[in-house]
Amino acid sequence: MMSQSNLSLQKDSKLRIEISAKTLSKLLGSDQFCCTDIRCLDPSSKKQLWHLLLQNCACMTG
Repeated sequence: MMSQSNLSLQKDSKLRIEISAKTLSKLLGSDQFCCTDIRCLDPSSKKQLWHLLLQNCACMTG
């Protein structure tokens, strides 16, 4: 495991990662993560993200 002092990431660097829809839903629902932080890489992911956002909005209002 790398220590934080060994990491030299620039603030504008980007990571390409995969995250489960369930985990993303939890992050969105807990305000730990914002949809503006995400850029979908394919149409299927965009559709799933849109669905998750709608679900989270519905849960917050109802």
